[in-house]
Amino acid sequence: MITRIQNEELAESMGELLSDEDEITVEVLHNVIDNEDFDSLDEETLEAVSAALSEAPDEVKEEFESEVNVFEGSFDTYVPTGSKIDVGTRRTVVAVTASISAVAAAPTGGGRRRR
Repeated sequence: MITRIQNEELAESMGELLSDEDEITVEVLHNVIDNEDFDSLDEETLEAVSAALSEAPDEVKEEFESEVNVFEGSFDTYVPTGSKIDVGTRRTVVAVTASISAVAAAPTGGGRRRR
């Protein structure tokens, strides 16, 4: 359950952002992310924002990505522009790839020792 948003302006902007009636616009996006209380939204509310913005037009998504660090952990379900996987999955893929690369690059223990 999304916690009640005390800031009336933010609540109204969130209503527009999460509404299925109209396509999300850059103006609506800015009304949400520029609000002083945006950073205090709970995880469930940010997940709803992620879901709504994943379906937004590329112009809106690109603006969101330029204004908000989507990789900081609150937007794991958000699907960035040009991607087919969400941020959380991408973070996992990057971590696994880095681990595999580190293992592949590590020197092997065999061979003769020098004295």
